[in-house]
Amino acid sequence: MLTWGILGAGSVAQRRVIPSMHALASCEVGALMVRDQGRADALVAELDVPRAYSSVEDLLADDKLDAIYVSSPVSLHEEHAIAVAKAGKHVLCEKPMALTPDACRRIIRVCGEEDVHLQLCFVLRGWPIYQRLKTMVEDGTVGQFVSARAHLAKWVPWDDDSWRRDVAQSGGGVLVDVGTHYLDLFRFLFGEIFEVVHRGGSPVLDIEVEETSHALVSFENGGHGQITSTIVVPHNGNVLEIYGTKGSIFLGSTLRVVTEEGEQLEEVVFPDYFSGLLDQFVTCVEKGEEPLASGLDGLRNIELVTQAYASEDARVELADGTVGHLRWKRPSDGPGIGRMLESCSEQTALYFYPYPLTTESGHKVAQDESIRCHVLEVGEEVVGYVWLQSILSEIPTLGICVADAWQGKGVGRALMEASIEAARTVGKPALRLTVNQDNDRAFRLYESLGFETTGPVESKRPSYEMRLKLE
Repeated sequence: MLTWGILGAGSVAQRRVIPSMHALASCEVGALMVRDQGRADALVAELDVPRAYSSVEDLLADDKLDAIYVSSPVSLHEEHAIAVAKAGKHVLCEKPMALTPDACRRIIRVCGEEDVHLQLCFVLRGWPIYQRLKTMVEDGTVGQFVSARAHLAKWVPWDDDSWRRDVAQSGGGVLVDVGTHYLDLFRFLFGEIFEVVHRGGSPVLDIEVEETSHALVSFENGGHGQITSTIVVPHNGNVLEIYGTKGSIFLGSTLRVVTEEGEQLEEVVFPDYFSGLLDQFVTCVEKGEEPLASGLDGLRNIELVTQAYASEDARVELADGTVGHLRWKRPSDGPGIGRMLESCSEQTALYFYPYPLTTESGHKVAQDESIRCHVLEVGEEVVGYVWLQSILSEIPTLGICVADAWQGKGVGRALMEASIEAARTVGKPALRLTVNQDNDRAFRLYESLGFETTGPVESKRPSYEMRLKLE
């Protein structure tokens, strides 16, 4: 038996995890932690838990606890999972594992160094129905796997103050919150995914992150899959469809299997969410078995999520071969600088600002709701951005800012080329700029990008106007 501590006793822990632990002979709940002591005291009385804490440090100092369920906001998973491991306690980390693949790798490394068991809450792997489907796919019931479709719809419009609405805390919207379950389930059922393309939006709630997500995945075995998840459809149609060369499987409230031998239909009893995974976690700790969902599964999941979100961004290759991504500050707004330029007037002033830029200042601009912005990221570093202000003015300003350390790598030119390509695709606006007469380097740069000198302009220094023709 393992005695558990609950780090972050939110709604999932209250409704699903703690009741599952109470019901299992292999588990008992020793303590829970939330930041407010009064709320913690109320919860232990309500949920029949012996001890309450309001700090992570106090929870981890409890020597009666063997393992910790980490259910804090995603932005804190790395910090908390590593702290749990260093306290010598086993780690069950809620999905998604962390904000970035590198953060996942650090969690895996520390858990290995501290010799504690690490597992992810990909609970669907623990459901008997999905283990049965996995056997049916592998034993040839459907023949060669061709494709799969998963659809999860529910009405859960996250509260205005929910951390899930804040991309800095959550890492994204419904894809990372719900779609991660199905990305993992697809890997579990059908094998490794090597590519994923994503589109998402927020037309109902108009929030920073996507409320509805559509992902198209490609498997190494040649098959394909579709995953749709949403939090704004109250009358859901949750289904999983599997198609093969000899048969098809349809799972909803019933299981329907259609093969050359005919059709079978049966009712499905779904288990509680966590029991299978929790019971197997205890077995792993006590007998050394492999986890249903390992740290490496959590890492691969975030690698796929990162690839999915990146598919909505413009890919920019710099002069030295480094690849960056232009990321729209609101993922729900969709890809492309063209989306940003559509609201501009026919003439938009283009300004290039090669002044110092840091990751902090870049993200500050990206988070400013008064402007529209694309941030160019190389890895986790902000190296430049394209921004638009005065959208309703007669001549909006399109600005390009580049970090000093990245100027020599062609960031400025790459951002200009991306902006010009978008302007030409959209068909407007015609970009205009002014150049000092004695700035030969700037003239050469702009001319190489397709700008033409149209004549002198009034300025403190003798200058010329240049315009980009869209033809």
